[in-house]
Amino acid sequence: MPAKYAELAQGVLQDFFPDDFDIDLNGRTLPWEAAILIPFADEELFIQVEQQLFEQGMQLNKEEWQRNTTSFTYPSYFFDANLAKNRDRQAARVLKSTLKHMDDYKHDFTQMTFHGDYEKCGQFGFTSKLLPGVRYPQPDYPSLNWLDVTELHSTEKYINKVAFK
Repeated sequence: MPAKYAELAQGVLQDFFPDDFDIDLNGRTLPWEAAILIPFADEELFIQVEQQLFEQGMQLNKEEWQRNTTSFTYPSYFFDANLAKNRDRQAARVLKSTLKHMDDYKHDFTQMTFHGDYEKCGQFGFTSKLLPGVRYPQPDYPSLNWLDVTELHSTEKYINKVAFK
């Protein structure tokens, strides 16, 4: 938060940022489930006070300006059939795994594009499907029918026994 905003929160707008406040459990039993009882923000006052700061010469730095900008740009990913068809293994990127027990995916043939037309959000996306000739590695595990698993590597086997009376 810019330092000038902190000064406002501790000065002119202090009533809207109390150090101590009541809570209303309203039928709840745990404190974090309660409604916090603080004054409603006076939006017109907040805007007026902020406008005065800018009129007095306050400027936001690049990071603050970016944080305060609303953008409806969103990424989408799609399978690039040309990359896959050519099997250009040199052009394919490595998709790093975030899972410690799963290897990196060495042939990522997806492309990312950015869209700014928010009303079309969800129309451009990656359709999950198996490529011709690909088979599930473990047909005995039905969850692999809907999980996007392309390879499994296992070095250890575990058997879990569960007993019920």
